[in-house]
Amino acid sequence: FLRASYGSQLTRTWANWPVSLDKVQPFLAKRQASVDRLLVLVLDGMGFTQWTRIRELSAIRVVRSGGVLAMLPTLTEVSRQAIAAGGIPIEFRGSLRSTSKESQRWASAWSEAAVSNAWVRIDGARIEDMSVVPFGAVNALGLVINATDDLMHSAELLGDIGLHAGLEAWLRSGVLDAVLSKANEHGYETWLTADHGNLAVTPAKELREGAFVERAGTRARRYASKTLRDGASLEGIAWDELPGYPRDESERLLFAPGRTGWGKSRLSHGGLSMDEVIVPLVQIELPS
Repeated sequence: FLRASYGSQLTRTWANWPVSLDKVQPFLAKRQASVDRLLVLVLDGMGFTQWTRIRELSAIRVVRSGGVLAMLPTLTEVSRQAIAAGGIPIEFRGSLRSTSKESQRWASAWSEAAVSNAWVRIDGARIEDMSVVPFGAVNALGLVINATDDLMHSAELLGDIGLHAGLEAWLRSGVLDAVLSKANEHGYETWLTADHGNLAVTPAKELREGAFVERAGTRARRYASKTLRDGASLEGIAWDELPGYPRDESERLLFAPGRTGWGKSRLSHGGLSMDEVIVPLVQIELPS
């Protein structure tokens, strides 16, 4: 499906609903013009399975809901940055390997509309973390909560079971309800999404390739060159013309096949599965 359709999906209009994460900001900019204050809440690493559990355990009311395509590769520094930038990765190729410029990308994306804005990242492990979030001070607020991704990467022993146990404990902490309550108090329309999903993987043997590998991920590896990628000892999937991604970068990537992962990790992301690629986009609110 991705080979046949992903590229064409990236070119679709966002007027009625964004098909991919790079279109979320322009879609919501149109919304902001009529609602004034708008909050984009990014739960890092939240897949549809976790979203379903959040709906079951919380008092959230869903106003509108759907799915969108994450950026490929499904790595935080690529896909989350696309949300902030409102553009595909080739448009911010100078910072593909870091999340440090997200706030600048967000500010630039809103500059034409001359809307006050802020992009904030918090761990979200406790309600006190919200003290740095400028509720009421800006009209376009992007808030990243890392707790969901941190829970995923720490669930090595029990995999999905461990992740969902942690997710339930996090929901009981009241952080999500507190964010939505603050948003409601200050008149924000709130949208929830994620930068990528996650996959319960079957661990495969990890070969150590030293300096040949610049990023030795569980689901995606970046080699120092295309030649080194092509000569890799690992069985993987190469996609040299990854849509929306710089060619000289994509031809250095190798993706883990199927539902496997290199190494001992039981949960991961970065690859090409539907679990990693399709994420929720929902308008939510607390019941009045």
